[in-house]
Amino acid sequence: MLEDAGYLNVLRSLRFYVDVILNKFRFASKRINYVVPSSGWSVDWDGEYITRSVNNLLGTKIARVTTRYRYLRNQVIHFGSIQGFLDGGYESHKTNRVIVTIFHGDESGDEKGIKFARKHMDRIDLVVTACSIMETRLKSWGFSSEKVVRIPLGVDLQVFRKQETTYVNKRRKELNIPDDSICIGSFQKDGEGWGEGLTPKLIKGPDVFVEAVTRLATMYPVFVLLTGPARGYVKQKLAEAKIPFRHDIVDDYVRMVDYYNCLDICLITSREEGGPKALLESLACGVPLVTTDVGMVRDIINNGENGFVSPIEDIDSLIFDSSRIIDDPQIRERFTRQGFGTISKLDWSTIGEHYYQQAYSRFMVD
Repeated sequence: MLEDAGYLNVLRSLRFYVDVILNKFRFASKRINYVVPSSGWSVDWDGEYITRSVNNLLGTKIARVTTRYRYLRNQVIHFGSIQGFLDGGYESHKTNRVIVTIFHGDESGDEKGIKFARKHMDRIDLVVTACSIMETRLKSWGFSSEKVVRIPLGVDLQVFRKQETTYVNKRRKELNIPDDSICIGSFQKDGEGWGEGLTPKLIKGPDVFVEAVTRLATMYPVFVLLTGPARGYVKQKLAEAKIPFRHDIVDDYVRMVDYYNCLDICLITSREEGGPKALLESLACGVPLVTTDVGMVRDIINNGENGFVSPIEDIDSLIFDSSRIIDDPQIRERFTRQGFGTISKLDWSTIGEHYYQQAYSRFMVD
C-alpha cells in the first residue's frame, strides 16, 4: 500500500532540496525524476508504481516522484502528463533529458497540448504513450519514430483481484446494492471542472453512458455504481430516469478493488482515452467488460473473448453486448477467465521494467 499523500509531499520536498544542493556542487549522479503536478491524482500513482519498480529492478533508489524540477541539471526529467510540460517543463535546463507522457489528443492535432508539444518538439527527447492509437497519431503529427515509445499503463495485481463471493455479497449489502440488481459501474471523472460536474466532459462519454443504462433499465433491474469527482451530470440524468444509483468519492485508491468486485458489468463509453485504467482494473477483478474502442482497448481486448468492444457512440451495440453478458453465464465465465490471462502481463512491476529498458536506460549514460 502506498504512503499517505501528505507525508509523501514532505519527503519529496526534502529530497528535492538535497538534490539541488548536490547538483550545485556536482556531486549528484544522474537520476530519474518523475514529475507530477500534485499528489493524489492518477498520474501521481503512475509515478509511484513506475519509480518503485525501476528502483526494485536496479536495486538502488535512482528514481523518484517529485513536483519540482526547475533547478535540476543533467538529470532525466519525465513529465507524467503533458500538463507539466505546458506549465514550464519546456524551459527545463538544456542539460536535462526530457521525457513527456502524452496519453491522448484529438485526431486533427489541434488540441492545445499537442500543438504546444509540436511547437517545442526540439525540447523533448522522448514521448511515451500508452496505446497504439496515440502512437500512430504522434508519428503522423511529426514526432519521429525514434522519439516515440509505446508503454502500456499497468495495474497493481496485488491490490486489484477478484474477491470471494461471501466478501462481495457483504460489500454489496453495505453499499445498499439490491440482491437482484444488475450492478453497472462507471469509475471516472466525466464532468467539467472539479465542482459538481453538471456540464458533461463529452470525451468521457457521460451522455452515452446515461442513454445506454437508461435503455438497459427498461429490460433489467439496473443499479448504477459511480465513483470519481464531478459526476453531477450523470447523477442528475439517472435521477431524472428514476434509475437507482450510488456515488462515492473514494479517497484511498486501493479501496477501489471493493467497488469493482461489486459490479456485474464495467461499462466504458468514452470517445477518447489514453487507457483507461478502468479497463485494466476491471479485468484484474474479473469483471465482465463492455467498452468503446478507445485508448488501449484494441491493444488488449479481443472482441468476444475477454470483453466486448463497440464503436464509439454506438449505443445500440453497447446495449446489445451488455445484454449478452447479463443473459449468458458462459460469456461471463469466459470473460473472467480470459481477462485474468490478459492482465497477468500488465502488472506494474513488469511495466516498470519496460519504462527503464525502453525509455530511461538510453539517457542514463552521458
